[in-house]
Amino acid sequence: MQIIRTMPLRVDRYVELNFHRRVPRPARCPHCGVGHTLQALGYYWRNLTNPNGTVLSVSIRRFRCRDCRKTVSILPSFAQPYKLVLTATINAFFCGHPGSEALSWRPHLRRYWNRFTNWIPDLHRFVGSLLARCPPVGNPGEWWTVLVAAFGDLETMTKKIIEQFRITVFRRYRCHSPFSR
Repeated sequence: MQIIRTMPLRVDRYVELNFHRRVPRPARCPHCGVGHTLQALGYYWRNLTNPNGTVLSVSIRRFRCRDCRKTVSILPSFAQPYKLVLTATINAFFCGHPGSEALSWRPHLRRYWNRFTNWIPDLHRFVGSLLARCPPVGNPGEWWTVLVAAFGDLETMTKKIIEQFRITVFRRYRCHSPFSR
């Protein structure tokens, strides 16, 4: 399972300071709910863009529950699950004001937008009841505006939607759903 956690620093500082070593374990196992059973398991590496346009190798902290033996990883909120480009860059692109760092990642960003657009019918099913007004399914720009108004920027939105619905704005990933016993 994967938990999104807000980190107090940017991706480049996270890597530079080896901040992954300081990521605290969750108080309870998200799989079985038992407290104080998670032990450090190690790390896995993934690539992420940097605001200056380069790619960094980022270490993600993992834990294993001593009770149910399931694992959980702590993904920093500056990263989107299974996406190379930083959350802030995706957010700026989706909001219509991409910075210069988005230029080299435009093909990725367009694919992310298409993934979001194709996922809207499912988003409507999951989060539609929380929205004051759901725009037409065929209007992705308006959907994005309504989601931002309801949940905040992409970083906040991802965290909230995963916690409440076990999905992202791009799709449902198995890593956000606890395994049944």
